[in-house]
Amino acid sequence: MYKYLVLIFCLMILISCNQNTSGIRFENDYIVVSGMLYGGEYITQENPIFIGKTIDISNGNLLDFYYSDAEVKIIEDSTGKSINLEFFIQNQGNKVLIGYYDPTESFLIDFGKTYNLIAYVNDDSVWASTKIPDDFSILPNEGFTYNPEADFPQMIYDDIDNQYPVQISVKEGIETVLYEEYYCLESWYNAYYIQDMFEEKPETESDYEDSMTGYPRKAISYGRYLPKIVDNEFLIRIPFVKSGFTFYGKHQVTLSLIDNNYFYYLYKTQGYFQGGVNNGIGYFGSASRKKLYTNIIE
Repeated sequence: MYKYLVLIFCLMILISCNQNTSGIRFENDYIVVSGMLYGGEYITQENPIFIGKTIDISNGNLLDFYYSDAEVKIIEDSTGKSINLEFFIQNQGNKVLIGYYDPTESFLIDFGKTYNLIAYVNDDSVWASTKIPDDFSILPNEGFTYNPEADFPQMIYDDIDNQYPVQISVKEGIETVLYEEYYCLESWYNAYYIQDMFEEKPETESDYEDSMTGYPRKAISYGRYLPKIVDNEFLIRIPFVKSGFTFYGKHQVTLSLIDNNYFYYLYKTQGYFQGGVNNGIGYFGSASRKKLYTNIIE
C-alpha cells in the first residue's frame, strides 16, 4: 500500500518551440481530452468533458486552446444508449468552466458500467473507454457528517487518525485506487495554518488558493490499496488522514475510487499519453465518490 501527495495542474497543454526550453515537445498537433464520469451523477457544467488542442505559445493564440464545435458523444457499452453533449463556457469567480455537458440531465452514469467517448473534430476524431468503479460506503464516523447544511462535527487535529479512523467498505477484495481531496471551506482571511512555521495565515487570496491547482486550500493524495477482510466485509483503512488538512476550520473531504485511466494519467511518466485517449492525449476517466464534512480545531 502506498500513497502519493500531488498537485494536480489544469490540463491545458501549451507547447513551446524554443529549442532552449527543456521539457516535452510535440512535433504534431494533438487533440486534448480532459474528462471524468462519476457513478450516480450526470455530466454537468461542474464536471464537463473538455475537448481542446495543443498550441504553440510562441506563435499561437492562448485563447484558441479549445474546440467549441466538436461533436461529442457518450455511449453506454452494453445497451448502446447514447447522448450528444453540448458546449458551454462560463466565468465562475476566479476560474472559467469550459467543456461539453448534458443540459437535459437525462443520462445518468451507472456504477460498474462501461462508457465510450467519441469526439469528432473537423476531419479528425478521438475515442476512449472507461469502466465506472463500483459504489462504496464509508463506515460510521463521529468526526464527519454527510450533510453540508448540518453543524459540522469538530475534530482535534492531533486526534484525527487515532480517534476518528476513516474506513471504507468496497465490493471486491481486489487492489483499488483511492483518490482523496481535502478542501478548506473557510474564507482566506479566516484560514489559519495548522503548521505555522513561517506564517500564521495566508497574506492574500492567491496565497490561499492557486488559480490553477487550488493549492494549498485544496490538497490531494492518491494511491493503491488492497482491502482486508473484516467481519465478511472488504475494508480499506485510510492512513494519515490528518496530513490532508493544511488549515484549521471547516472542510469538505471527497473520497473517490478512480479507474486506471485517470490513475495512469496522474502517476505515470508522460501520463497524458496514458489516460486512455486514442488518437489524442489527456485522460478520459471515471470514479465513484462520497463527500464528507468536518471542522478541524486545535
